[in-house]
Amino acid sequence: MRKHWFYLLMATVGLALVVSVQGCGKSTQTTAPNVVKATAPADSVLTLVFDTPGTISELTQFARDNNLKILELRIKRPEYVAGFRLDGRDLTTAGEVFASEHRKFLNLMLSQKAPEMATMRSAAMSELSTLSAATIKTQAVTVQATSAMVKDLPMVRVVEQQLTPDNPGFPVNSESLKRRVEPNSIYHPSQMWASYGGSSEVNKSYSYQTFIFNSVSKFWPYDATYEHETHIIDKNYANQTGYWSSNLPYAYLDCGNFDSVDNFAVGSMLANQIRPYVWYYAYIGLYGQSAPSSTVTIFAQVGQRYAWSCWYIWSRETAGPLIRHYTGGGISWQF
Repeated sequence: MRKHWFYLLMATVGLALVVSVQGCGKSTQTTAPNVVKATAPADSVLTLVFDTPGTISELTQFARDNNLKILELRIKRPEYVAGFRLDGRDLTTAGEVFASEHRKFLNLMLSQKAPEMATMRSAAMSELSTLSAATIKTQAVTVQATSAMVKDLPMVRVVEQQLTPDNPGFPVNSESLKRRVEPNSIYHPSQMWASYGGSSEVNKSYSYQTFIFNSVSKFWPYDATYEHETHIIDKNYANQTGYWSSNLPYAYLDCGNFDSVDNFAVGSMLANQIRPYVWYYAYIGLYGQSAPSSTVTIFAQVGQRYAWSCWYIWSRETAGPLIRHYTGGGISWQF
């Protein structure tokens, strides 16, 4: 997360679409088809939520009729939310890539065997049976527009907040978990707010992180944020496809950064709704580049939100690395 010096107006409208800030996404490289380098928008960025979810063809007509530039698509399910940054793609191409990346994510969810993932497995199986670029529907979009351009649109709500799952997180047997991990959760007493256990899997197709908290007192202010960061040390290993998903409350994909490593992060804009002894995940779609492997480090970060935009979140404290490992496989960790 990084500071930015211009004001972004976030809003939401009543068609089930979500559009993100262009330029928050990591700039893609020429190896990715139909992608151009993203830059921060000069105009206002609004989030529109629709009364009725719309298909890509309906969204294309909506954007054309109202002279709107769509930056990100969003979908919401009871268990999770997912998004896709267009990063210069046209909507037709974006819909095809979005559906393909969403299918990849759902297939990974089907492979998860943990008992608390049962609802996700069921949801993934149901969605996969009908998923296609023509049928995928979005509940919200982020658009580059002014409030005057959208204030009179029918069946659209302009909102500040991000979408959030109806039931964020996957609860576990708290007492059993406490007995198992509490003796190890005092390794870093000055950073008890950090997620203290989880898993990390990073390859040339995705970054999939799971994590759980035993202390959330640091998140009590209304404007507190949390980010779970994946640092891929070799920037030639992989880059983001634009797709992401999480079950964090009010989740978002972090804005572009200027680090010497690839920092791919998903966070919560309303961290005071994060609960202890609940499993959360952060998934980011990737595409491979030239480097065969890389070291990965995982960090936790608490921040402060000054506006409902990833450009206006300031880092307050970073913990970690929670784990350091090589790409290509999964590993469990305890901090």
